Amino acid sequence: MSGLRGAGASLAAGLILAGCTTTDTFVDYSDHQLYSTQSVGNAPYLEIGPVTAQQRGFVWESCSDMADEAAKELLAQGEEFGATHVMDVRWLDHADGSFSERPVCTTGWGWFAAAGVGGLSPWAKVTEIHGSLATVDPDALEGAEARASTRIEEIEERRREELRRRHERQQAEEAESESSDDDE
Repeated sequence: MSGLRGAGASLAAGLILAGCTTTDTFVDYSDHQLYSTQSVGNAPYLEIGPVTAQQRGFVWESCSDMADEAAKELLAQGEEFGATHVMDVRWLDHADGSFSERPVCTTGWGWFAAAGVGGLSPWAKVTEIHGSLATVDPDALEGAEARASTRIEEIEERRREELRRRHERQQAEEAESESSDDDE
């Protein structure tokens, strides 16, 4: 019976090691002129075509660093074609083949199960990014950003005004409460 348990444990460990894990990370899209939407900051654009970049690394490498390098490579490829931005950015999860808007890295633990030392190779961890190249007239983009900035300022001003009114109401209520306490 203990032989069956040992074989079962070995099989379970092998299946775990043969699988993949996916971790997500953060990439500041504004640093790389990337957009997860199918537009470029609400500015008129000319779509050039699809682009893909991939980074592979060791299991101990930082997913964040790998994703950042992949984003840089994606934009560098785009610049070769005259692109100024990449829109509709998606990251491939190599574990299940799905795409995500958030950056992900997949670690293939099967490399350890297959060859032990194979897990120490720089192909055990991967991140892959896809997008559509676009070129935007800088003046049009600045105009769109200026309109968005103005709108944000308007919203923030309304919020400050509302907070000021609440504060004044609260002070009036406190003063009224103190006045009624003094009357007693």
